[in-house]
Amino acid sequence: MSKLDDTLARFRDDVDGFVSTDIVGVGDGISIGGGSIIPDFNSTAASAEFASVTQSILRALKTLGDDALEDVLVTTSNAYILVRLLGDGKFYHGLAISKAKGNLGRARLIMRNYEPTIVSAIPK
Repeated sequence: MSKLDDTLARFRDDVDGFVSTDIVGVGDGISIGGGSIIPDFNSTAASAEFASVTQSILRALKTLGDDALEDVLVTTSNAYILVRLLGDGKFYHGLAISKAKGNLGRARLIMRNYEPTIVSAIPK
């Protein structure tokens, strides 16, 4: 198991209502680590789609003169999906949690706290 895999396993255990997490290249939409506890959930496909969404948001922010994206929240009927840029912005950390079992504020805090460890675990 890689350092990134170990870090994401600990992260998963710390997040109440965890559904899925991935570390994804913003430019190419390729997940370099993560996965879902729900077998039918295709986190790789979701990662690629959210990379496109993140790119669009970054372009819009640049047009507005603000490129300091912290995170993106998508709310569905069953889940909260958080996308948070990492380090130099080449990767993002995506997280899906259950609305029924998760705590959005705590999940955001855990993502921020894990960010330095995740960034240092990304293969160079």
